[in-house]
Amino acid sequence: MRRFGGALLAEPVGSGKTWIALAVARAWGAGVVSVLAPAPLQAHWRRTARALGIAVAVRSHAAASRGTLPAGEGLAIVDEAHHYRHAATRRYDHVARWLVGRPVLLLSATPVVNRLADLAALLALGVRDDALAPFGVPSLARLLAAGEGHPSLGALVIARPRASAGAGLPAAVPGVAHADGTAGVRGLAAGLDALRLSSDASTAALLRRVLWQAAASSPAALAETLGRYERLLRQARDAAAAGRAVGRRALRAFAGELDDQLVLWELLPDAPGEGPDPGDLDAVRRLRAEVTARLHQDDARAATLRALLADGTPSVVFSTRTATVRWLAGRLGRGVAWCTGSAAGIGAGRASPRQVLEAFRASAVAPPGITLPVHLVTTDVAAEGLDLRRLARVVHYDLPWTHARLEQRGGRVAAVRGAPPVRIAADPACEARLGALALLERKRTLPGRVELGPGSGRLWLWREAVALRAGTGERTVGAAAVRGRVPGLLAGWAVVDAGRPGGPLASGLVWLDAAGRAHDAPDLLAARLDEVLLAATDQVPSAAEVQAALARLAPVLRAHLRDVTRGAWAVPRHAPGAARLLRRLDACARAAARARDAARLALVERAIRLTGGGHTAGEARLVAALAAASDAELTGRLPRLPEPSPGVALPALRLTGLVLVRAGAG
Repeated sequence: MRRFGGALLAEPVGSGKTWIALAVARAWGAGVVSVLAPAPLQAHWRRTARALGIAVAVRSHAAASRGTLPAGEGLAIVDEAHHYRHAATRRYDHVARWLVGRPVLLLSATPVVNRLADLAALLALGVRDDALAPFGVPSLARLLAAGEGHPSLGALVIARPRASAGAGLPAAVPGVAHADGTAGVRGLAAGLDALRLSSDASTAALLRRVLWQAAASSPAALAETLGRYERLLRQARDAAAAGRAVGRRALRAFAGELDDQLVLWELLPDAPGEGPDPGDLDAVRRLRAEVTARLHQDDARAATLRALLADGTPSVVFSTRTATVRWLAGRLGRGVAWCTGSAAGIGAGRASPRQVLEAFRASAVAPPGITLPVHLVTTDVAAEGLDLRRLARVVHYDLPWTHARLEQRGGRVAAVRGAPPVRIAADPACEARLGALALLERKRTLPGRVELGPGSGRLWLWREAVALRAGTGERTVGAAAVRGRVPGLLAGWAVVDAGRPGGPLASGLVWLDAAGRAHDAPDLLAARLDEVLLAATDQVPSAAEVQAALARLAPVLRAHLRDVTRGAWAVPRHAPGAARLLRRLDACARAAARARDAARLALVERAIRLTGGGHTAGEARLVAALAAASDAELTGRLPRLPEPSPGVALPALRLTGLVLVRAGAG
């Protein structure tokens, strides 16, 4: 964080990121720490910070969306930072501007949700786009947009290896036969498929998915969604009569609680030419009446869930729909609590969401004469950061849209008694149309491309682990030789600025195998280092051996230096308006030089370096605003601009150590 301005703590769910973040805050120094967290976690942050004697100002993500953010300029912590993976949202815009010039620690067990660009958006909140240029990465955004990772991400992302156990999709619970079966959904399939929805294929795809996701959840969810769709169609009919069309905002409102998970917005143009088809209105009314008539009935999925919970294992049941949560709570009998974020209850009684969730904390104690609830039925409001340690099993009544959400759900209880998560399978007709299982499996493997998924290797902590195993013995700069099972060369390198004194700008390792191939993957480097540490030291290599090794390494090191030099001199991704601002600043610099105003000239030159370099997301917005500002506003802002990156005048590569691994027993 001191080096780059920000960092991402991507430890697994349940690993105590709150405590780690507050330990960082204590080490950072005095001052009030600003914390952004989901609303249900605000009390947890205040309680933990108070116990540690750390002053915090906590605001919710919802408050950030409204632009209500803590005052001050000190350390900022963003919990569950994956909520800021969409750079086009108001929430992201407010927070990006607020973080300009502030150090930020981002916390998220699931920083990659739908694409690697999610990670780029998170890091851009506190890290400049060209921060890894000394490692040969000119642009973080371009790297991740191309779907690629890089070992240097370990300088920004702190994450330990994740266990591969349980990384797959949860097993389905065998269904229970029921009089109604799932024929109700199959009977509605023809009616849902007959809806025209929209003449625009993208709009129709979005609407169809929303309707089928509701049908997959419960009759109550489908009835509620059809009711909202009916209102949307009336709006479309009235808009058409007035010569207008329903736009993207109305479609977002219809998607409602699924908004955070749907990724189909990218299919829609900013102003869809064709909205919902009002001709569906009568058919939707008939479907809604048919579904509403069945709401008092049970179905096979609810019966399967009831049979599962009958074993008495305290369970949290997750649904994506608020209507399904309330519908299930009325069918599961006593001892069941429910929570949707905006409302909650225990049995037939109402309570606040905070009271309900507190009842499942490990330390929860029932008042005299009151029995604590056994099961919790909830939306994903309970999937983030909460202590639900009284519960011992996760049940997915509805599958979420992303595998990241599956991880967050499982982290609430899995560390206690180890009951594997299970799911209540949806009707096969719904699953076939939604393709949710195949989609989740594809997204499950995505974080592994940047060493952040289940079963992934070590991105950052492998360095610390190797250092601890190395102990505190004598260290010698130079070359050594050992015997090992895998022959090759292990070289350490550092990038320095030959035009400026100071420590290394970047450092790393490379393994050259016997065939001359270079490797820098963390897992392979860790294995080679472990073998070197365990090997018996042989004699010091001869000068001829060292020269031969250097000759083999030279092409690899030259190629790396070319990458570093290209990164140092590459034109960064300029913010909108940067070229215009640079022209204005150049004119300001000329005027200051003519006036022999050294102080003003220094301010302008600093602004030029900032504008011409890489930016955080907030700095990019600042540059765009300054480009459009008046001369007086621009002049007034110059003293308050953040410090630019120092840059690299003359990058050079130096060897920091060389180990020759000779074939033979270690």
